[in-house]
Amino acid sequence: TKVKLQMREGSVDPWYGKYYYGIRQIVIMGQEHTVTEDISLSRPVVTSVDGSGWEFMVDGDENTHWSSKVKNAWINIDLEGLCGVSEVVIDWMGRIQGKQRVQLVVEGKVQEEKRGKLERVEMEGHAADLKVMLKGSK
Repeated sequence: TKVKLQMREGSVDPWYGKYYYGIRQIVIMGQEHTVTEDISLSRPVVTSVDGSGWEFMVDGDENTHWSSKVKNAWINIDLEGLCGVSEVVIDWMGRIQGKQRVQLVVEGKVQEEKRGKLERVEMEGHAADLKVMLKGSK
């Protein structure tokens, strides 16, 4: 990441007649993200489907799973704070897959959305919640 400052016009030094700049300091506020990690791991999950086992979607264990016999459902993962998101991976059990809509949400507003039969979704943005809507899963 680079920050570029364009200096166009400074003050004239009355003695030498030359322009000069006086910068005491430059402060750039933000957060450096150098590590990519699973930000959904062990986060709270809410679904539109009654039952249990939803926590298996974010437990990091490939031997556990969540399933439902409901045709249309939604899943909301609370990221418990604003996070940078680069991709969403949906690891489907067997050949069970339907159409999905994946949304990055900040304060209830959708920041980015992708639709289709998805497994690996590249998304660049920030989210406090990740919402996945499932339609017609078989």
